[in-house]
Amino acid sequence: MNFRYAPLLFAVATTAHAAAQDVDPAQPNGSVEPNGASFAPASALVDSSEDSPPRVHAHGMGFGYRGFVMSASDGSRYFLSGPTGSYSYFVGRRWGFLIAGEGSLLVSGRYETVGRTFNQALAPYYDERRFAFDGYFLAARRFTFGETLALTVGVGAHAQGFVLRGVKYLPVDGISGGFGSLVKFEYLVNRVFSVQATGAMALDAIDFVRHENPAQLSAPLSLTLGVGLRR
Repeated sequence: MNFRYAPLLFAVATTAHAAAQDVDPAQPNGSVEPNGASFAPASALVDSSEDSPPRVHAHGMGFGYRGFVMSASDGSRYFLSGPTGSYSYFVGRRWGFLIAGEGSLLVSGRYETVGRTFNQALAPYYDERRFAFDGYFLAARRFTFGETLALTVGVGAHAQGFVLRGVKYLPVDGISGGFGSLVKFEYLVNRVFSVQATGAMALDAIDFVRHENPAQLSAPLSLTLGVGLRR
């Protein structure tokens, strides 16, 4: 056999085999190019599922204590407090939307008005109505630490209202709005249930009710403990 033509025969045979398999001999890792389309090898593909956590729907309910300070335009100050019940709902992945609400029974109060100070239980004086409510509408960021801890932080808009009515004193009420924030710690018992502690506070500079002595600033603060349910 004449070996002068061996390199030429080897090149022809390699090209014919590549054409039969529809493979480019120069393509690394033997990537197939059907109809001229080029595909990256499977090892080069990146799974993005790890970068995008599953969507979370998290409900929370708790009980605790709430108080708020309010200053009026005439220089008087009020501090009202009492037990509170709370509910919150978060939807999102790392970033999401959080709404929260609270309902409080006002049991004690301190007033520092012009020429008078009041610091007693509210029930004997406001025996008809003495309650308050809060609403938070927040953009939130959820952090997870391992498989058992989670932290949710939210900032956004806040609104609150309260009313005191009785037979011995003139009624006191108000509806205000401003900036609110919420921080919630969760211990994840399993994939569904959690135990949580929540702190919420706000600064309201808008008085929505036309008073003779309007509120200039209201600052509620609450702390609650409760349970959570998520899916």
